[in-house]
Amino acid sequence: MNRPAWRASLRLAARDAWQHKTRSLLVIALVGLPVFAMSAGDVLYRTWQLSPNETLDRVIGASDAWLTWSGGLHIQQTPGAPFDGGVGWSGTDSGGPPSTAQVAGLLPSGSSVIPFRRSPDPLTFYSAAGLDSASLIGLDYSNPVAHGIVDQVSGRAPASASEVAVTSQLATEAGLSVGDRLRVVGRPAPFTVVGIVREKNDLGDTTVYGLPSVVPMPGPARTAEMLGSVGWLARTPRPVTWHDVLSWDRLGYVTLSRRVYLNPPPASRQPMFTDDGGPPISGRAITTATLIVGMAVLEIVLLAGPAFAVGARRRTRDLALLAAVGGGRADLRRSVLADAAVLGLTAGAVATALGIATAAVARPLIAPHLTGEPGSFTVPPLDLLGLVLVSVATALLAAILPAVRAARLDVVATLAGRRGTVRSHWRWPAIGGVLVAIGVAITFAAGASSGVLLGVALIEVGIIAATPALIGLVARGARWLPVTGRMALRDAGRTRAAASPAVAAVMAAVIGATAAAIGAASADAKARTMYDAQLPGRDVLVRTGTRPADLDAVTAALHKALPDAPTTVVRSARGSCFPPDSDSSSPRSCTDIAVRYPASATDYVSGSYNSALPNVVVAGPAQVRALFGRTEPEAAAALAAGRAVVREPAAIADGAATLLISPRASTPRSVTVPATQVTSRFAPAEVILPPGLLARLGVSAAPVAVLATTARIPTPAQRQSLALGLSRTGHPHATVYEFGYQESASWVPFAFVGGAAFIAVFAALLATALANVDGRPDLVTLAAIGASPRTRRALSMSRAAVIAGLGCVIGTVAGLAPASAWVRSNQAAVVVPWPAVALLVVGIPVVTALLAGVFTRAGLPSERSG
Repeated sequence: MNRPAWRASLRLAARDAWQHKTRSLLVIALVGLPVFAMSAGDVLYRTWQLSPNETLDRVIGASDAWLTWSGGLHIQQTPGAPFDGGVGWSGTDSGGPPSTAQVAGLLPSGSSVIPFRRSPDPLTFYSAAGLDSASLIGLDYSNPVAHGIVDQVSGRAPASASEVAVTSQLATEAGLSVGDRLRVVGRPAPFTVVGIVREKNDLGDTTVYGLPSVVPMPGPARTAEMLGSVGWLARTPRPVTWHDVLSWDRLGYVTLSRRVYLNPPPASRQPMFTDDGGPPISGRAITTATLIVGMAVLEIVLLAGPAFAVGARRRTRDLALLAAVGGGRADLRRSVLADAAVLGLTAGAVATALGIATAAVARPLIAPHLTGEPGSFTVPPLDLLGLVLVSVATALLAAILPAVRAARLDVVATLAGRRGTVRSHWRWPAIGGVLVAIGVAITFAAGASSGVLLGVALIEVGIIAATPALIGLVARGARWLPVTGRMALRDAGRTRAAASPAVAAVMAAVIGATAAAIGAASADAKARTMYDAQLPGRDVLVRTGTRPADLDAVTAALHKALPDAPTTVVRSARGSCFPPDSDSSSPRSCTDIAVRYPASATDYVSGSYNSALPNVVVAGPAQVRALFGRTEPEAAAALAAGRAVVREPAAIADGAATLLISPRASTPRSVTVPATQVTSRFAPAEVILPPGLLARLGVSAAPVAVLATTARIPTPAQRQSLALGLSRTGHPHATVYEFGYQESASWVPFAFVGGAAFIAVFAALLATALANVDGRPDLVTLAAIGASPRTRRALSMSRAAVIAGLGCVIGTVAGLAPASAWVRSNQAAVVVPWPAVALLVVGIPVVTALLAGVFTRAGLPSERSG
């Protein structure tokens, strides 16, 4: 390495970057944008990754140990129990839990011990809207031993057995605030809400906190009910050692020690050993990560390449003068690479600093939308240093091609102001075609994500290699376009070495966006198809007894809580096994009715599908709309004609279905009934019987549930109101809510389109800037022959549309293969989100052209102004 030459080149590059601030800022933005995003994301990720001490503080507060009672069983545990689930036991229960004084007697002298209680049953209470439930924890969290488990949002901690604090989420859902009365079902005196708290690990938790005395001490019980419900937090004068933990295990205590958790003993001293390191990273995962990083770096290189080409073209005359006075090719290359090193280092440093600042600002804004609070603000220096080095390396990679072209500069032609025509050698499109073919083959043959990514990478590289030839081929059709479009296409063909990276950058972004959009849409469609709804729509089902008074009370409660929801009484065979008949004297006095399949001669097992409705429903045509969630004319016509409706085609033989009626107290019998098979989006039951067929079956109909058809998901207040109304009926009722399939990922395709649009616009505008610089003589000629001043803006818009349009069309077509292969490898049908694809193919070029028109001056230059 010629160090003096590099020092001189770097000084000149820094001076040139300062002189051309606009171009420098543009390059810094392009190279630094990914570094900015990664640095901000890295800082936020590290901030949300709790340290072991932070994890302990949120679970056991400021204590040194947390002991939980296991019923006196002999315990074997891991140092991280209960975090890693490493708890085993043997023996039999020895009775109720010990007192706090007995636990203190086990600990070192001078220890501070406070009890911890968790009720195994939910606390049911009256809310502002009705009836609600929450977890109940007994803990004096104001004690210094428990400091850090919860944060006091408002009010204070409970100081007596009549006071409680509630979490923020519960206060919001139940309409509670400090000073309110909390009336608990089954408790004569209400609690007074004296505080609102927040659990750091679960911001959506709904819990009531009181003193330990509000949670009754359980008597002798099963081990599963004892574990975690009774415990103690202890601050000890000395650390709790692994020897202490093992000795307390033999007495029936599961112990989480701060000292042991932070410094676990070797595996040889652990009776139960779990490898907390997790499974080793597979070679496939490493390959996948490498391909993703490589494709991301390639995209950045393609984005920044036109920017350095702009700088190199602006300095063409300077480089030619350098060559004329004796500079060699190495000097010319070094000059361009020095620009990249200076701008890459600046971009990395600035982007990293901005990323840290953005993470600091975003941290409190993001925290309320996540499940847990972040830890301390963490800035990982080694990670950020690596990102700065990536920025420099990316800039150097992006500048390699401009540097090579600068080294091959035609000094005479450049100083004379002549521009040559670039031709593409035939071998590059040939190599590109071979790579694309291999990539498509690998993509469809691969069964894993790493193989699909490898295929995508080969497709991208192949198209990039063939892009100059493709541009030249498309430029031949310029004669069919208006003047500005013809000039834009011919400029792209003449300066294809500079235009190709921009087109390739747009293409690469659109390939990824197309594949991701189709993959997300197909995965969403598959999940929607596989979603097994319990009810036909976003409905509510309340199971009832057969007594008219109970039925009327349930219907009235539904109408009060959901006034806009029409209700339908669901009937089944009297004595049916779903649900247990409240009028039956014995739970065994029920009747199973199942469909017999002729082909297999086996009986269908009742309840083997997900519907919350009975296996056998008795209904007429008027109930079809509510049962199916849509109009089913075929089902309505069959029921009106006295025919049964079944959901499986195999149940039909010669227009009839055979039903197996199995009373528990007598011999099963078969009955053949006329039937029609109806395929629908939702199958409410195995068989729907019209009332007229019941006499042939020897059974009668009885109401078993009330179905409310809702237009939207019931709110928490509506659910609380319904719970209160049902509690007043005097009978327990099971309520089923169907929230329907949640389209959590419906925005994903458009998010990828937005990311691709951002990349495409920058790439196209950069290439447009380069074309405007290179095509200035054409503008002078247009001005000389009397062209309109607006021609310059129209030409700039045409150039942007050509680059963005070529990249979007090629990328969309190329993205279909990997998307189809990935979707089929996941055994799903290919679903194309046409609105998102239309935005890619049409929207991005239009937006890019409009932006180019906005930021381009309308006036034409003259020879004198040059």
